[in-house]
Amino acid sequence: MGEGETVFLTTTPLTNIKTAYLPEYKLWHGQVGTVVEILAGGKAFEVEFCDREGHTYESVGLRTDQIMVLHYDPVEANLKSA
Repeated sequence: MGEGETVFLTTTPLTNIKTAYLPEYKLWHGQVGTVVEILAGGKAFEVEFCDREGHTYESVGLRTDQIMVLHYDPVEANLKSA
């Protein structure tokens, strides 16, 4: 690996801001972050937001209804028959 080269290794889910805007954190719908800690028994998560250089610009606790987990591999739907 060369000097200044950024490598992203993560086993934690990447998330996407689902709410329209969190003005107190200047986070817009669609911004991508990484879950770094599980809070409140899995009802909330500490999500870190970094720039392209890997520098954190915000770290905030978000509820499950404020985020969406991103999937990079195919995921089978969990369909229940009626």
